Amino acid sequence: MKNSIFIIISLAIIFLEAIFFYKLEISGVRPDFLFVLIFFIVFNTPMEKSIWPVWLIGLFKDVVSQSGLGTTALLYLVSVLVISLLKEVVSKDDTGIQVVVLFLSVWLCHFLNGLGLLLFYGAPPLGYIILKSFTTSLYTVLLGGLLLIAVYKIQWHLRWRATQPR
Repeated sequence: MKNSIFIIISLAIIFLEAIFFYKLEISGVRPDFLFVLIFFIVFNTPMEKSIWPVWLIGLFKDVVSQSGLGTTALLYLVSVLVISLLKEVVSKDDTGIQVVVLFLSVWLCHFLNGLGLLLFYGAPPLGYIILKSFTTSLYTVLLGGLLLIAVYKIQWHLRWRATQPR
């Protein structure tokens, strides 16, 4: 049930990215809202339960994007591994640490995607890949991180209200 909700939300985000979120682009850089959802799924579920929905979400994104089929799905699986390993090391309750892990994982995902383009096509230059990955990560954390913090605050408030006597 939980995975189907994540799949529906991801389809909505993919649709919104294609229709509306392109307007948020600044100098060729867009925030990756779908990755924020991926991060939320991986950080709040065990790794073995997050692999299939994340892979499926990546495959959906590959179908509607111009990347090769399976590229985003594979990169999201690498991100599942990285985020799962990092969440075992860091404090799960500290939102600031989660934002740092979000930044690093978005950077790694976009860097590996750019590196694949460099190795396969011979372009763009490595410096451009590093800079674009950094700016995409920063933009995602600024907008998506705020969204992530808002979701955690709403969750906390709902749990707090549920424990209050009536």
